[in-house]
Amino acid sequence: MPLDASVPVIVARAIIAAAENRGVSAEALARAAEFDLELLDDADARAPAEKMLRMWEVAGALTGDDSFGLFVGRTSHTSGMPLAGRLIAASPTLGEGLARIMAYYRVFNDVHPASVDVEGDDVVVRVLTKAIPIALPRHAIEFAFAWFVGVASLAVGEEVKLGAVTFEHPPPRSPGDHEAIFGCPVTFDGPETSFRAPRELFERANAAPDPYLVELLESHAKVLVDKLPARASQAARVRAVVTELLQRGDANIDFAAEALHLSPRTLQRKLREEGTSFSDLVDETRCELAKQHLRDRAHSIAQIALLVGFSDQSTFHRAFVRWTGTTPGDFRRGGARR
Repeated sequence: MPLDASVPVIVARAIIAAAENRGVSAEALARAAEFDLELLDDADARAPAEKMLRMWEVAGALTGDDSFGLFVGRTSHTSGMPLAGRLIAASPTLGEGLARIMAYYRVFNDVHPASVDVEGDDVVVRVLTKAIPIALPRHAIEFAFAWFVGVASLAVGEEVKLGAVTFEHPPPRSPGDHEAIFGCPVTFDGPETSFRAPRELFERANAAPDPYLVELLESHAKVLVDKLPARASQAARVRAVVTELLQRGDANIDFAAEALHLSPRTLQRKLREEGTSFSDLVDETRCELAKQHLRDRAHSIAQIALLVGFSDQSTFHRAFVRWTGTTPGDFRRGGARR
C-alpha cells in the first residue's frame, strides 16, 4: 500500500518558478519528479506527499543549488503558502497567527509533526523531519523556515531576525547565506530541526490585522481540514512506529502492538481490515527508508543495510531488488531521477 499522506501542491508553483529562474523548465522538473502539472490549476489541490517532497529533491539536484529551498522561501513568502501567510499577517499578533497555523497544521503539512513551545524568554518551533516513513528533504524545511521569516517580516512591518536555527541535515557549500537570511547563528548536523526567537516578537502587534479576513480564512481552512481523512489509518500508525523500532533493531509486531496499546492479534486484525499486514508494512517502511538513505549518500550501502534492519549487505541487496527491481548501487547512481 502507498503511504497515505498528502500535502498541498501550491508550493510547487514556487518551486517551478525558482527552477525556471535557474534554467530548468517546468516540464523537465515535472517529468523527473513524475509530477502532474495539471494539479497546479487548483490552488487547493493536494498530491501524495512522496510526489511533492520528491519535487524538492529533484529541483535541488537539477539546479545544482544545495540552498535551493532557502532561496525559494526567501523569494516566495507572499505566494509559497498564501493561506498560511495571510492567516499570520491578518492576525492581531505574530503569536496568534502562528497558533492558527498550528490549529490547521494538517492543511499545510499532514506528514511531519511540529510543535511550538515557550522556553523562558523564547518561543521554539520544532519540526520532526526524520524517524518517520517520509523524511522531510533539506530544501523543504529550509524553504519553510525562510518562508516564515519573510512572512513574519511583512506581518510586523520590519525585518525579523531569529535567535537561533538548528538543522539535522549537513551544511551546504555556502552556509553564510543561511545566517544572512535568518539573522542568527545556524547549526547543521544538529540534534533537532528547530528555530527559536524572542517571545516579545510573537507578542508584538502586527502592522495590518484584519479580523474579518481572519474569519474568512479560518472558515476556508476548516473546510480544507474537513476534507482530510478524520484520522491516520492503522497502517500509517504502524509505519511510524516501525520507523522508530528499526532504529533500535527490534521491529517486531509485539513491540509495535505495545507502542500502539493493542494486542498483536488485534493489530493484525485491524491491518487485515485495511488490506495489508505487519510484514508488508515493515517491508514498505524498510524500502522507503533505504531509498532515503541511498539518495542522501551519507552512509555506505553496508551501513544502510544495518540501518533498515538487515544483518548483512547481501540479504539487503536481495530484498531491495525484490522491492524495486534494481540493486541498491544502481538506485544510488540514478537517484536524482527516482
